[in-house]
Amino acid sequence: MILRAQPSVGAVDWRHAAWLENFYPHTLPADWQLAFYANEFLTVLVPRERWLDRDAAECAQWLAEVGSNFRLFLDCPLDSEHTLQRLQRTFAQPQWPAHALGGLLVRSDNADFVQALLTNNASLGCQLIVGYSGEELTFRDSRDHPPNWLWLPQQRQALSEGHGISVGLIEQAQCRDDRSLRALIESFMARGGAAAQEAYLFIAGDPPSTETLRRANIIGQLL
Repeated sequence: MILRAQPSVGAVDWRHAAWLENFYPHTLPADWQLAFYANEFLTVLVPRERWLDRDAAECAQWLAEVGSNFRLFLDCPLDSEHTLQRLQRTFAQPQWPAHALGGLLVRSDNADFVQALLTNNASLGCQLIVGYSGEELTFRDSRDHPPNWLWLPQQRQALSEGHGISVGLIEQAQCRDDRSLRALIESFMARGGAAAQEAYLFIAGDPPSTETLRRANIIGQLL
């Protein structure tokens, strides 16, 4: 299987209590954890509670701590009108570094919330990745700024073609061994990741295993 893009595999969040025992050095200050993480992995998905409503300077500081080849994505489950408004206020900050982000991942089963973001996709200033779990329908989106659709293991349809970026999300519990991990990566790439210029796969868990992240990146490089 020859791939156009090799997937970069990263964790959902870089702050996990268990990582203090088996990943981060005991003497490492908490403020240096992201830089330490970025020395080994090239991407991270930041949970909503860590970035929503934060000052633009804090997000800019995160970006300053990592290299130019690192991609920082923001996760935002849209579960209420209030959350949508908070997201819009955060991105409306004059100094919000949207252009430097890998992208914004929005997950929701509410078509109205998703449509509101699609309508103003271009104004976000970064790549929009949509995970929609509601009833099947056709969204009205901008032809100049089409969304990228999130891949999940249970998803059967292909991702949108022709985009420069593909994003997938899996759970640590689904990564039972190297065979299952390879099957997940191949499925992601076969449904759109291989056609993209950049592909990112995130592993969620409590916590995600750093060893799983390492093996996943090696498998992705060998495919």
